[in-house]
Amino acid sequence: MNLENGHETKKKIFLAASKLFSQTCYADVGIREIAKEAGIKVPTVYHYYPSKEAILDDLLQFYIDRLTRFHRTSTELDYDQDPIECFKKMVFAFENDEFVLIRQLMRIALNEQCRSPLAAKAIFDISMRNGKKCYYEFLSHLKDKGVLQCGSLDSFAEILSRLGTTFAMQFVRDDEIDKTPDYVTVVMDLFMLMLKAK
Repeated sequence: MNLENGHETKKKIFLAASKLFSQTCYADVGIREIAKEAGIKVPTVYHYYPSKEAILDDLLQFYIDRLTRFHRTSTELDYDQDPIECFKKMVFAFENDEFVLIRQLMRIALNEQCRSPLAAKAIFDISMRNGKKCYYEFLSHLKDKGVLQCGSLDSFAEILSRLGTTFAMQFVRDDEIDKTPDYVTVVMDLFMLMLKAK
């Protein structure tokens, strides 16, 4: 789903479903509730989506696309800039205008990871594996430049990736939308320790 150029009615369905699925869970929401939240009639939902499962798949695919774009952006950073600033850009690069939507989609993916192959892909393949790959490339560059002289880069990349996923779970479960996750402090402290380990 392209939210920027998509059809306005389909966008309403998409956003309504994201909100409802993240507030309770996918199984507890029906097409009628989605239609009501979107301010349209039930047949209109079926005009754009053949089933509730198709809506979920669209939500999860959008989330996967955003995560993939996020990781791609991370690997395109100039690693020769200040390591701390570069690391901050890697970790905190999600766009603010999509913050609430991304948070909702993350919650949906975490809730549905055992039932939906796309949700499992979002969590394990995209968030964790691609995240680890991005961190590994960045840490390898720092080690090659002599900025970082820690032991196993693979282990540190794995820790950073798992930390991100763990704190994402905490963050999306927190009802306070503006609360900053502890991840910000923890991951920056860990990175600073790695830099000092020379």
